[in-house]
Amino acid sequence: MSKNWVYLLAVIALPVLSAIVNYTHCDQWLLSVNHARAASMINAMRANEQFQAFIGGWVFPVFIALLLVYWLVQEDRSNIPMHFVLLPLAYIPFSIVGFTLVNAEFQVSYLYSNPLIILTFGYAYVLFWWGFVSLFEKLKLLE
Repeated sequence: MSKNWVYLLAVIALPVLSAIVNYTHCDQWLLSVNHARAASMINAMRANEQFQAFIGGWVFPVFIALLLVYWLVQEDRSNIPMHFVLLPLAYIPFSIVGFTLVNAEFQVSYLYSNPLIILTFGYAYVLFWWGFVSLFEKLKLLE
């Protein structure tokens, strides 16, 4: 199996998580099957302003859609691992422009809060998946 499929899965996982948290009401289902801890985690994500701003809004899904279109129309797919590692850096200016359009005003705080949050959590996510792919390449499960 190609490692590009794993990177594609990693990119699609965050919008799916956002949809599950914001639109499916799975916290109520989790409570009904006695998983109160998981339900409280989902409620905490739904109530978290940072989660809603960076992943729950329309800016992130548009960014992911543009990225997927770019990856699908690209003929040389050998650059996908490098693109994946650079995703947090690419999302910073996209989020600043998106937040400015959403709020209809530019705030100077976007220039330091967006890079701080996106680089911290973005690279934690990217490095997790990069390590996952590296491990499976060493085990000869990925090409």
